[in-house]
Amino acid sequence: AACVVVVLVDVVVLVVTVVDVDVFVLVAASVVEVTLVVVVGTSVVDVLVEVFVTVLVALVEVFVTVLVVLVVVFVTVLVVVVLVHDGTEPSTKPVSFEQQQYVTGSPEYPSAQRTVQFPSGGKTL
Repeated sequence: AACVVVVLVDVVVLVVTVVDVDVFVLVAASVVEVTLVVVVGTSVVDVLVEVFVTVLVALVEVFVTVLVVLVVVFVTVLVVVVLVHDGTEPSTKPVSFEQQQYVTGSPEYPSAQRTVQFPSGGKTL
């Protein structure tokens, strides 16, 4: 039951505060530890709680570090994807005037000229 109380307190503390997690976990665990020592009055509980707190703080540090790294990577990938997507919009944009001129042929793009057969004979556009 003692370990369950410690876990519950630490989970609540972890959920409530993400900033400077170590301090809050240590304070909460110390309060629980003092309460357990006063209620139970054994040094075994004290040792167990100390070990548990040390392990928990290490795990929390690793967890928070991994979480921060994952969030940074996710945001970076999201920004890159959005930027790349904005840069290349293939089918939704209407054809610009310059592109239309290139397709139909114009003096600026001689290689794009087309010869169309009319009933009266061949004419170059």
